[in-house]
Amino acid sequence: MRHPLVLLIVTCLLGVLTAPATAQAATDAGQSPAAPVKPIAKCDSPIYCPGPLLDRIQRAKLYPDSKTFVDKPTLKPLSTVLSSFAALPPTASNTTLLAFINENFGPVGTELESITPSDWKPTPAFLSHIKDKTLKEYAETVHGYWKDLTRVMKNETTACEGDTYFVFEGLALSEMYETMHGMIDNFIDLVNEFGFVPNGARIYYLNRSQPPLLTQMVSTYLTATNDTSSLRRWTPALDAEYAFWINNRTVDVTHPDTKKCHKLARYAVLNSHPRPESYAEDVETVEGGGFKGAQAEELYADIASAAE
Repeated sequence: MRHPLVLLIVTCLLGVLTAPATAQAATDAGQSPAAPVKPIAKCDSPIYCPGPLLDRIQRAKLYPDSKTFVDKPTLKPLSTVLSSFAALPPTASNTTLLAFINENFGPVGTELESITPSDWKPTPAFLSHIKDKTLKEYAETVHGYWKDLTRVMKNETTACEGDTYFVFEGLALSEMYETMHGMIDNFIDLVNEFGFVPNGARIYYLNRSQPPLLTQMVSTYLTATNDTSSLRRWTPALDAEYAFWINNRTVDVTHPDTKKCHKLARYAVLNSHPRPESYAEDVETVEGGGFKGAQAEELYADIASAAE
């Protein structure tokens, strides 16, 4: 299966993927060497990754959205869940499959807890600069959403829902610097563990990366706070994410006339199965389109790459 090229980002000589903007500041603080590039982790869960259980549940189309099942936390040990699944008859009805799920899995989101961020304040400075009454009321309403959007993993750390880079721009405007710092710490931990920031904090996202914007997020935080206290600790992970993209998501392209070599950064997922969170939908696209064998695997890779 060849690498798919989807959603191309053309770079010219230096390219869009620049070295971490904090590198010089980190050098002043005694920067540590960048972490080595880690091999891409595999989705190896017998429940949430492609396999007999996921295939059977998702093909049954028990929920309007395939993501519902893979976002349900297990209530019992893995061995117990697998034993219960193995005991299901081959012709089990959807009612029986739903009973199996309800017995072994919890509702979506029960591993999360809603909180009001400790650094949220009702009147950040930017509101005072809005003179139009309607626009100000709108901005106040949007600013208040932070209290509804913030979650913690139970006994874990804080995160805000949404596209995080753009969330960061809003957090900076709302002066929620503690939340920003905590989120960077979370992403740094992910890079240290996996070599990049996965597309989401779920095991089935381990073959897909977020766009490489962690360095820009750190830059946004530094610009807003001038706080460099964590920079020395963060910088090796920023280098590691950069190295991941250079090694796994870029190819060299030579201009046919000038012969100059350019870097092409691309979303390119190594994948040969339906996405777990869109399993039934991907199966319908591929099998419904009559794709088989290598063509089916390539299309599954293209679909996953488009969702990276």
